[in-house]
Amino acid sequence: MGDRKFTRIPIETGAIVQCGDVTAAGGVENLSLNGMLFRTSQEMDVNKEVKIKLMLSGPSSKMSLDMNGIVRRRVEDGFGIEFTGMYLDVFFHLKNIIALGMGDETKAMKEFFDFMGEGAPTGE
Repeated sequence: MGDRKFTRIPIETGAIVQCGDVTAAGGVENLSLNGMLFRTSQEMDVNKEVKIKLMLSGPSSKMSLDMNGIVRRRVEDGFGIEFTGMYLDVFFHLKNIIALGMGDETKAMKEFFDFMGEGAPTGE
């Protein structure tokens, strides 16, 4: 797991993950542009497609980000999910959350451009 392309940030937020008629509520332990570690007592099979609702709240607002994913691995009390699809506005919210958590907008933007398959702009 040392060859990760995307920085994971620790985060404490809730999420709901649905796979068919199984719904799991739990918490997100860490998050990247590519996926998340979801803590829950509910079990889901590896390689199953899931729908994710990431719950975010601030002092004066609440919102959720809806994404698609696939369960890539099971861990004690949860599982790792790789994101497989989301609307563009959700992706930009996710990028901003990651940048804030990293405390390094430049590094976050580099990961964003790498994710999009383009190198970061050089300013030339």
